[in-house]
Amino acid sequence: MAIVLTSTGDARGEEPSASGGGITYEEQLRFTPPAPLRPTASRKGSGFLICWSPPQPLKEHVSAYDPAVVRYRVYALDANHNRIAIGETERACFLDERPAATTVMYAITAIQRSGHESALSADAVVPP
Repeated sequence: MAIVLTSTGDARGEEPSASGGGITYEEQLRFTPPAPLRPTASRKGSGFLICWSPPQPLKEHVSAYDPAVVRYRVYALDANHNRIAIGETERACFLDERPAATTVMYAITAIQRSGHESALSADAVVPP
């Protein structure tokens, strides 16, 4: 059985087929970095400080692209999980100095030097 990413980005298990229909999870990792880990959000002044751990580098990365993560993109999420990119940073923390009233959580992606972007991290929930 292989994990296949559908056109909507969902992963599902299925038997490999000769017709193509998607790429395996392992193939996907050749072109995109893993997502950042353990994101948190905490109050800092009138804003929120979002921090995370960098993704673990892949042990075996066979790619024509440079696998180095060089920056992170931070997304604000509302209650319906709609997202808006609010900034990028090279560090593992980001200060949202003017959060929108609808922001209830954040998510982060890792971006490789080649420009490939990871899936969203787990959500960092805004403290009450």
